[in-house]
Amino acid sequence: HEYDFLEMLYVKDQEGKVVQVVPWESCGIYPAVFWTYSFKPPRGTSSLTPFAAFKLRGVWQGETVEWDPTQGSEEMDWFTNMTPELRRELADPKLLEGPHKMEVESLPRPKREKELPVLWPENSWQGNVAKAKIWDQLQQ
Repeated sequence: HEYDFLEMLYVKDQEGKVVQVVPWESCGIYPAVFWTYSFKPPRGTSSLTPFAAFKLRGVWQGETVEWDPTQGSEEMDWFTNMTPELRRELADPKLLEGPHKMEVESLPRPKREKELPVLWPENSWQGNVAKAKIWDQLQQ
């Protein structure tokens, strides 16, 4: 039998960035009825949305909570003041607003990498066909 249990709690801010992750250990076959966890989000955070990831039930989203942006953790100021490049990687672009949105949108788009041609191994059927064609051309 498999038992469902909480694997982790995590919280996203108003931009969809994960600001806190807490791994949870299984209680085995004993039910865990109620868990709490508290933390101080980065300054500049205006809302927080909690998520709970369960082994069998998947991820559950809680209700968004409004937060005072002037209150928060000084140790996490880097999170609020991150570079636009990092914000583009960590935030949900649909949730960005104001100057952060403008900064991210003004960044140059990364160039697509060229697709390399497929090189067949020498001992494959395709590789042998290619060698045979070259051999035929050399014989003419």
